[in-house]
Amino acid sequence: IMIEQTLAKLKEVREAGIVNVNMAINISLRHFQRNDFIDRLCAMFENHKEEAKCIMLQLTSNIKIEKIENYKVMFEKLRKYGVRISVSNLEIKHEVLDMFHRLNVDEVKVSASFLDSNSIFKESVLKDIVVLSKDLGYQVVITRIEDEKTLEKVLKLKVDMVQGNYLANVVESDKLVPFLKEEVRRANQLGIKNVVLHPGASVDYTKEVAIQNIIDGLNQILNNNIDVTICLETMAGK
Repeated sequence: IMIEQTLAKLKEVREAGIVNVNMAINISLRHFQRNDFIDRLCAMFENHKEEAKCIMLQLTSNIKIEKIENYKVMFEKLRKYGVRISVSNLEIKHEVLDMFHRLNVDEVKVSASFLDSNSIFKESVLKDIVVLSKDLGYQVVITRIEDEKTLEKVLKLKVDMVQGNYLANVVESDKLVPFLKEEVRRANQLGIKNVVLHPGASVDYTKEVAIQNIIDGLNQILNNNIDVTICLETMAGK
């Protein structure tokens, strides 16, 4: 239901003349275990072919190598509609990257936990993973940015996107717009092209009001002088 509503909203946005809007949707691997899940997704994307090209499906769990052929078939069906696939692995290794390459995914998310220690080796491993991922044609996202020191190290790697509590933590709704304006300004100064926003739950608002609040807030934040994209992140299974 959430994916169908997202596609409908993307269509509204496109018909309103707003282009280049992309949406990332978290998907748990348990969804793929449902017999009709891929067929239902394909039916939705068939009805929203233009909107499907704006969707990035983010898998929230590690794929087991022995299941690779099953997922490869499913991903190929989705990619026919222009849907992109993002995978994550907190302790990614070279053989895992080889698996991702065989799956023909679009984005790899890697944890900055490699930098938790002062070991030069760990920093070199993260650098090698980023270089190899980019050589394979992936967009690279580094997660778990918890402090300025880690951010400075990661930015030197020229990754595509960063995430973490240092950049954005939980913010009360009435403080969100001023906070995001500052975050977008700061990201622009640092050369960061994407800022991830998790809108959270609607709480006391109806779904329609909550969505409109997000739209109104983004309209206040975005302007032509800032070269930063705000990526809205949902929760898997919601």
